[in-house]
Amino acid sequence: WFETEEGWIAQGLPIGEAGFGELMGWSYVGAVADLVNAMRVMRVWLDGQGEGLPLFLHGESFGGGLAVTATNVGARFVRPERLVIALPSMGDWVWRVDRPVSGGIGLEVSRLLVRAGRHYEETLANLRLADTVVHARRVRLPVLAKLALLDDVVPAPSAAAVYNALDTDPGAKWRFVTRYGHYDGGIADARRHALFARIVPDFLDPRTEPAHGLEPWLGVLAGGDRRPGGAG
Repeated sequence: WFETEEGWIAQGLPIGEAGFGELMGWSYVGAVADLVNAMRVMRVWLDGQGEGLPLFLHGESFGGGLAVTATNVGARFVRPERLVIALPSMGDWVWRVDRPVSGGIGLEVSRLLVRAGRHYEETLANLRLADTVVHARRVRLPVLAKLALLDDVVPAPSAAAVYNALDTDPGAKWRFVTRYGHYDGGIADARRHALFARIVPDFLDPRTEPAHGLEPWLGVLAGGDRRPGGAG
């Protein structure tokens, strides 16, 4: 184990002169491959149960970006039936690189591009290969997404770009909105995040269609802190 200069704790990575490019190649591209392989294993296991059980993916922030990218990259081998993403990251880099950042992966990417020097354009082009927006254009399945209006870690426009890029029919993707993303927005916003956590199991219930599972919650996707009808 060791700590990088950016403050990340890492395992199994070269210590010496390894730059962020090498670390990113391991942590993101490798993570996509790991997730694809995990889905393949899970699909085999589910098929072995003999009950036609579906495969679903649920990821938040970095995990949301991974879920979208892995769904596209692994499409030759395995495809999930439903997808839940919350504040999805690693998207819309062409837009993000020109915006000020205060933390998160955006800050690390900004440092990487500064160090790239004359290789800036080449580095940016390579970064686009792992852009969640690019992969979202080839993802077509029912999706429930949590998006924020304000977020310094995953800029709200970049997360929205991931959602908008999904090739899913408009009637098969749903957007749950919070005011704040990766930081404390007070009790009202905390209740919104908690409400989303309650909605996810209904969306992922394999006994019903996604639209039917979400039907009781449609009135709170844009606002509110409790299920319509006064239930909890």
